[in-house]
Amino acid sequence: MANVPSEGDKSVLDKNNHYGYAQLQNQREYQEDRAASQVLPEMELTPKEIGQRLWTTYKTLDENVPQNGSGTTASTTIYDGKGNLITATVGDASSFAVLYDHEGNALGVVRLNSNTHNVSDKDEQSRIESEGGALGRNNMFGELRPNSPNGKSDGPLVSRRIGDHRYKGISSDSDIDITNISKIAQDLKIDPQKIGKIQIMAVSDGFTDGPGKWRNQKQDHEEYLLSILKNIPNPGMLNEEQLAIELSESARFNASNEDNITVAIQTITNKTTPCLLGVYDGHGGKQTAEYVAKNIGKTFEQQCKCSKEEYERQDLAAGKSAAYKRDNGEKKPDIEPSSALFKLSVPEVKKSSAQTKELEKSVKKLIKLTENCRDQLYNIPPNERTMNHKEVQRMMERLLILLNSKEINAETKITQFYTFLNTERYFPTYGDTKQKNQPFTNLEWFKNQTDHDEKIKPGKSWLKGIGLVALTLMGLFPGLITMGIAYKVYGIKPAELISKTDHVKQFKKDLGKIREEIPGDKKDSDFTIS
Repeated sequence: MANVPSEGDKSVLDKNNHYGYAQLQNQREYQEDRAASQVLPEMELTPKEIGQRLWTTYKTLDENVPQNGSGTTASTTIYDGKGNLITATVGDASSFAVLYDHEGNALGVVRLNSNTHNVSDKDEQSRIESEGGALGRNNMFGELRPNSPNGKSDGPLVSRRIGDHRYKGISSDSDIDITNISKIAQDLKIDPQKIGKIQIMAVSDGFTDGPGKWRNQKQDHEEYLLSILKNIPNPGMLNEEQLAIELSESARFNASNEDNITVAIQTITNKTTPCLLGVYDGHGGKQTAEYVAKNIGKTFEQQCKCSKEEYERQDLAAGKSAAYKRDNGEKKPDIEPSSALFKLSVPEVKKSSAQTKELEKSVKKLIKLTENCRDQLYNIPPNERTMNHKEVQRMMERLLILLNSKEINAETKITQFYTFLNTERYFPTYGDTKQKNQPFTNLEWFKNQTDHDEKIKPGKSWLKGIGLVALTLMGLFPGLITMGIAYKVYGIKPAELISKTDHVKQFKKDLGKIREEIPGDKKDSDFTIS
């Protein structure tokens, strides 16, 4: 199925196929991004053969696309149902693989496309000129761009795309990258037994522009995506639409440009059949991106139905192309017949019924506190909200998604709620600087906001409330996360919490005082201090 969004912001969830996407128009006048996903029939082709037919699919679409002056970048990944991932790239869209643990925390990220294609790349400049194209610098920004037929240097900054044949040297020849899930885990040095979930993500350059103009290499993109995932509590526990919204909103908050932003996500499980996932970023209009999104699945399937002999007889067969051999001939794909990573099961956490009830009460309390804080923050007039206000609101929404999840138990919700607060908060580096991330946890950052901004005053009551919940749960989480929260919220040292002396009696008195400061807690019997 091709997902062809309308103008503006949009998100979609396909529960049956574990697919979702989110798109933001951002500051652009039009939404030119498109996304596509499709369940594919079982294939007898090798990963290399799939890559060749995907390459030919791009060339076929490029030949058949209506000429209307628009073009599109393209990042398409095929999952073959056996653990192999085949990605075709033209332009600066990208695809990623993300591995999560059993609690939904991101373990690692790999960008699946080894290259992107930009006019600033010297190899691409040489290729364009060798194919009869010319490059010049435009008068406005001095950027190197391809020359159009009228001699003006007004061509696209991306050096490869589908459609718009006005510019010589702008090519639809795709880079094909082939890897497998086991190899990804090995490269990231992740124990397969720790992997609970795997997702494929395709994004437009509006997302990957977040790190800054000069941080556009493979490692930069991987670090950027991982940093955003680290700021979302249990991102792997969100459904695909929710996570796509989180990622696209984070990119809007972080990005240094005004481009359209698209994030499409496909979850891979032991039951996932072959499928296609792609994002297409229109340039000069939406028409070509829309055409490719609607037709790529059908065109690729037609290529896969061809016998080996039928495929090789085509004029656009990869084996007949010097460009295919130039870009992909020396690559050695990492392939495997099947993946052993999906034989894992999530271990059950067992608690007594009394403990379970106490944990469930605590979750309800955290939901009540967080909803109250969020609702009060939304009372700030829109024209008075700063980026920090919006980020605090998003933090509350993220935590509520976690606490309201029906897929994880109360203990996991509480553990991950407080783990998120104790996690170092990542501040992506922008522009040309290489400064390191600031050493603040999410809790410290939030506390700093409430200390310096009167409009975020409701956050003070929230901090006290979640701190009290943490302290009352010490019997179920002895010596772990709750101590760190108590220390940071109230300045109580861990040694005082576990002392066998009169510190404990004094501690209970302090808790009583804390409770008096929290609105609505005086009559709340769920948190009696015993």
